[in-house]
Amino acid sequence: MRAFIAVKIPESIRKNLVQLQQEIGKSFSNEIKFVEPENIHITLKFFDHIDDKAVNDIKKVILSLDFEPFTVSCKGLGAFPNEKFIRVVWAGAESEGKLEFVASQLNEKLAAFEFKPESFASHITLGRVRKHIEFSKEIEKYRGMEFGEFVVSKENIVLKRSKITPDGPVYTDL
Repeated sequence: MRAFIAVKIPESIRKNLVQLQQEIGKSFSNEIKFVEPENIHITLKFFDHIDDKAVNDIKKVILSLDFEPFTVSCKGLGAFPNEKFIRVVWAGAESEGKLEFVASQLNEKLAAFEFKPESFASHITLGRVRKHIEFSKEIEKYRGMEFGEFVVSKENIVLKRSKITPDGPVYTDL
């Protein structure tokens, strides 16, 4: 199964991000496939294929994470891979390097189970671009917009299954 380790985002912040999606969608509804509100999260690690044994191993690794709760500030708008060639539209998730630290711990601990490390860029995916768009004005307009802050603790880091359907992905907690 496909799965990922996610940081759950509080409803209040998701509402603010959905408002941004709707605003952007007024100009780009055909060009951007927006993430469904219930699927908005921060991905710490993605797994293309895992089995039931790996699910248990990954859950143990999540429980073994060692960090103090910290604040994430959700603000700004950006794009991957860059602002000239856009494939993903995202909102920022700033944590003074603490999300990066947690992702690094996950990579290190999961290596014992032969999962390859991957790079981590702190962000919240808002949508995937279907075709080339000129998006620099939107990035500039929303670059400083604030969507809220929340505290990350082990309790809001979860392993989720990602099932691809014709209507889009369906995420469930494992």
